[in-house]
Amino acid sequence: MKTIRLSSASRPLTSYAAEFRNEVLVLTERNRPVAAVVPLKGIDRESLERLAAFNWPGNIRQLQNVIEHSAILCDDDMLRVPPVLVVEKQPGVRSTSRLDTTLHHNEQELIEQALEETAGRVSGPSGAAARLGVPSSTLESKIRRFKIHKLRYHLTSA
Repeated sequence: MKTIRLSSASRPLTSYAAEFRNEVLVLTERNRPVAAVVPLKGIDRESLERLAAFNWPGNIRQLQNVIEHSAILCDDDMLRVPPVLVVEKQPGVRSTSRLDTTLHHNEQELIEQALEETAGRVSGPSGAAARLGVPSSTLESKIRRFKIHKLRYHLTSA
């Protein structure tokens, strides 16, 4: 029996498909063989086309997982890759819940209040970051994300 080992070598992912015609070695996460080798006559033509057409954003590990999963689900001697295993994930539109909106608003208010109390000072022992209990780099990031103008708080305290 021939052993097929998937690796991250510079071969295109689709070139591995030809090697799956005779048999598939079910691999664990660390590429160590599991007890059983599943003898297969080949790969279903539709499955082969599906594998070749897929973008493989997860690289060789994703291909490996799809082949392993398909071999486990296989009822006969032909490897068939279920379409659900090679579906392109579309980035979903993130819906903003009432809770997310409220948390976002409250976080922004707390930051603005801390900046007002510290005359716009972010870092240091008497800065807004120390009052809020977060690193100054995190607070700077949140200030940029919320588009808060720190200079405004320098002027109000003078």
